[in-house]
Amino acid sequence: MEIYTVDSMLMMDDDSSMSWIDVRPAAAFIRQCLKQSHNLPYQKDTPIPQAWQSKPIVVVGPAGIIARRAAESWRSQGHLVAGYVDEPFGRLVQEIPQHRFHGATVLSPEALSSWNGTLLDVRLKNDARSGTIAGSVWIPLPELQHAIGALSREKPVLTYCNSGSKALEAAAKLLSAGFLDVSVIAQGGMENWYRQGRPTEVCCE
Repeated sequence: MEIYTVDSMLMMDDDSSMSWIDVRPAAAFIRQCLKQSHNLPYQKDTPIPQAWQSKPIVVVGPAGIIARRAAESWRSQGHLVAGYVDEPFGRLVQEIPQHRFHGATVLSPEALSSWNGTLLDVRLKNDARSGTIAGSVWIPLPELQHAIGALSREKPVLTYCNSGSKALEAAAKLLSAGFLDVSVIAQGGMENWYRQGRPTEVCCE
């Protein structure tokens, strides 16, 4: 069955009848993404979370050919794929009103010592055993999708890890889940914290 292109003008409205999946890398997604879209960087055989499968899927990507490839792959797996947006994301940003987009704020590691909100440590257990920042919520990145309901949406959330890569993915997951006030330490994180000899507390014993 042919995969159809979807008119990007559908993105003008707050359309909750579709499941918009953005296949760009997390680092690009968190800087600017369509509100109510979900981030799922595309690789062959990438599974779609069950919660995103209840509505027809529209794929958005860095370029039409990548969005089409993901759409064709997911359609072949039996998912209900309505189509893909042929225009690259950079062009969509120029055409769609800015109120339809949001993103995370990228901060320096210094923000960890004065954050007024939820500090979210997404390191794996082996890394977190060396200590976390006092007052942090520790949820390993692989568990975040299922544990996200434990986080308050009323407070700003700052994600961090050792060097930044997992924190970026975590920020993308929060935006995908509808969190509106998300920040991320994209470089540094606990590596900087340890290097400066700052205090930590026991985690995940």
